[in-house]
Amino acid sequence: MFGYIFTLISSLPLLVFIFSLMSHRHYKVLIRPLSISVFIWLVFFGIAFGMNIDYLRKYQFPILPNHTEIFIMGGVIFSLAFIIFLVSVITSIVQRTPFRKMLHLLFNLFGVFGFIFLHLMLVFLFILPAGEKADYIEILKRAHKAFEKMSTIEEQPIAAAIVESQQHCYSSKSSSCRDSNYENLVVVKNFSKQNLNVNIEVQFYDRNDQLMQTTSVDHMSLQAGAEAPLLTKETKKNNSMWKSWSSSTDHRVAYIKYRYQYSEQ
Repeated sequence: MFGYIFTLISSLPLLVFIFSLMSHRHYKVLIRPLSISVFIWLVFFGIAFGMNIDYLRKYQFPILPNHTEIFIMGGVIFSLAFIIFLVSVITSIVQRTPFRKMLHLLFNLFGVFGFIFLHLMLVFLFILPAGEKADYIEILKRAHKAFEKMSTIEEQPIAAAIVESQQHCYSSKSSSCRDSNYENLVVVKNFSKQNLNVNIEVQFYDRNDQLMQTTSVDHMSLQAGAEAPLLTKETKKNNSMWKSWSSSTDHRVAYIKYRYQYSEQ
């Protein structure tokens, strides 16, 4: 939720500039709204960047998203820019626009869209992740509270808790959200006073007691008293840390069952 809110707020300066552009054509008139938009945006970007630095220091969340996600976003923006360029050139040729005038139009067009694309890229790299990290941290805090209520005996030093089973989309009433899977997060805690290597298997059940999925993680390293999300190697490789889930199911998880083996480090 924080990610969507941060993105919407950071887009307000861009909307101010676009509406100013629609109302005024001369660059001298546009300097003032553009300056205001840039100032507001820089303030918000500074806040988001500071949050990312803080999350790096406290939770070891990388500042930037996963390289795969950056590559995909860069590809989308490059493709959009190429399509706009191609359509503009074809339109100018069909309308027999003089070459010098066509260059002038392309320069103005890419000046505007360049600002928009820059905004989208920086939102994706810094602002949206800041909100998503805030959401993820709140989930991890719920896990900490859940473990505080648990009691363990010496023979059972490991515990696991399901702390999230939600459809992460903009609106729960939209058709796209109804068709999306539930993303689930399990957090594991080492209650012992020893550093442990843990092999754990978690089974996810729905409210009808039907087994939906099983997730296994081997060689999970847990420091004494530490808590960590249950994540497979593939999940860690393909997703940013704050967008990593233990499993994805068709229905909400009602409860989990788990078994494990461990050895001291």
